[in-house]
Amino acid sequence: MEDLIRQRPYVLLFGFGPGSAEIIRALNKDYDIEPYVYSRKRPSLIPGMLRYKFICLKYPGNRYCTLRTILDFNDESRIRQTTLLIPCAPEYEQLVNEYSDTLEASFIITPKDKIREILPTLTQKKQKG
Repeated sequence: MEDLIRQRPYVLLFGFGPGSAEIIRALNKDYDIEPYVYSRKRPSLIPGMLRYKFICLKYPGNRYCTLRTILDFNDESRIRQTTLLIPCAPEYEQLVNEYSDTLEASFIITPKDKIREILPTLTQKKQKG
């Protein structure tokens, strides 16, 4: 996984939950990756000047629209590149688990805890704490 992240793939944070800001900060600092954040609303007051691209889930209660929004990320106009999909909120973790067969064709599904393990900023913080 570390070799993959060094190649600077696209990173999609699906939802915004506890620890998401730390993941964004670590991706920015450790690998100069600016992730995409798919969420119902723009995360408010993110400390530390984090770089990310926000994409609004316009119909979050509609599973089809939510999945379609995520799947449209890899449309034909984009250069095909490895894309990590990291569900960051419980409702999206459940959705990804339920539709993993469909999503695995387009994304490398990466649990939030697994990405946290390979980001030096977060592993060093964990060792200090």
